[in-house]
Amino acid sequence: MKLADIAWKTLAEGPGERTALWFQGCRLRCGGCCNPQMWTQEGGTEWDVEDICAQIKKQGCPSLVLLGGEPLDQTLELPTFLKTFRKQYGTSSNIWLFSGYTWEEIQKDPIKKQTCALCDMVIAGPYQAKAPPEFRKWIGSSNQTVHAMTPDARDYLPRWPQNEYSFELTVTENGIALNGWPI
Repeated sequence: MKLADIAWKTLAEGPGERTALWFQGCRLRCGGCCNPQMWTQEGGTEWDVEDICAQIKKQGCPSLVLLGGEPLDQTLELPTFLKTFRKQYGTSSNIWLFSGYTWEEIQKDPIKKQTCALCDMVIAGPYQAKAPPEFRKWIGSSNQTVHAMTPDARDYLPRWPQNEYSFELTVTENGIALNGWPI
């Protein structure tokens, strides 16, 4: 699995503390994307499924958010990772996936559809710079649709934060990283 970046414990990419995995590679290349450096297959770090699961366990933050790049472009690795992860954590984890593919495109592709079924929440649709997210936290643009895949995710929908944005600055040995939505 090829990842561009990892935030082991973030509060800015979804509800509660979670591990954020940014995938390397994106065929969609949405105009105005905040992560164009993740479009190419070049760069990033290859992770073995067992190794990334072990590292997540070591960090102690089993709820996930999958971002990009485009997670669903890794059609072999991502389903294997999610199945292994679910086997390890069961329903004690919570997995959100952000994809630039529309929900209709996902539903037409059996692998993408099966991959999304392993998640709790799926946010689908290309980023559109001219369609601001209005009031929904964590959503890139107003055209993106939200799909609750589990009963817990459906229960969360009425509590979705409105008119609220957050970001994090993290200082590491490699420099300063910004993630979340500062606007």
